[in-house]
Amino acid sequence: MSNSLDNQSQQNTTLNFTTFRRYQPKMIGNVYCYWYNKNTSQPRITIGPTWMFAVPVFIAALVMLFCFIQGLLYMNKIGMILKSIAFVMIGFNLQSYFYTLLGNQGLPKELFIRQDILATQGDSLNASSSSSSSNNSRSANNSFKDVSLGSIDMENGYSSGLQNRRCEICDIRQEENDYHCRACAVCVRGYHHHCVFFSKCIGEGNTQSFFHTLILLVVLTCYYTALVILEQVYF
Repeated sequence: MSNSLDNQSQQNTTLNFTTFRRYQPKMIGNVYCYWYNKNTSQPRITIGPTWMFAVPVFIAALVMLFCFIQGLLYMNKIGMILKSIAFVMIGFNLQSYFYTLLGNQGLPKELFIRQDILATQGDSLNASSSSSSSNNSRSANNSFKDVSLGSIDMENGYSSGLQNRRCEICDIRQEENDYHCRACAVCVRGYHHHCVFFSKCIGEGNTQSFFHTLILLVVLTCYYTALVILEQVYF
């Protein structure tokens, strides 16, 4: 009698099996995504919708870079140490510029990793049940749902008592500094602003490189101007 009751209780238990599926879309919202990272499942390269404004800026940056390098090479009176400092700053500025232009601006990982829940009736460790009956009970009584990690957090009560926002378009939970960009048509973590000259949003992934690019550009311009003055006046 006790054995039959134990079997009944095992059959009435619901087991949830959770698996993760990774998505690698070529385009999410209005943002083109390339070269996905296998560990994080996020794109390393993203191109925003306002790329037509970024192309003239890129050409202007190349022209400015060419002028800087040519000017440094024609400075015969300036020592190699001062020139090397300028070349180092040019290298760091290019690195920050390309990282801001092509890097991930902070797209939420929930958009690329989906969690699948498969609920089954009965104990999977019960070897006495036949495979056919388990398949029938699985198809009849259970459902396979494709939901986002944000909705799972909401269902599990992780957001209870907190003032959380939720994006209805992306179907993810937004944090304090997140924002759904209308131009990119996607949510961005740590949103700062949408920069048309970089063709994308400035967010959690490229805010530091964005400000590094601007600061290094100003410093490099001032330094190059000082070298020109030294070349023409003091030497």
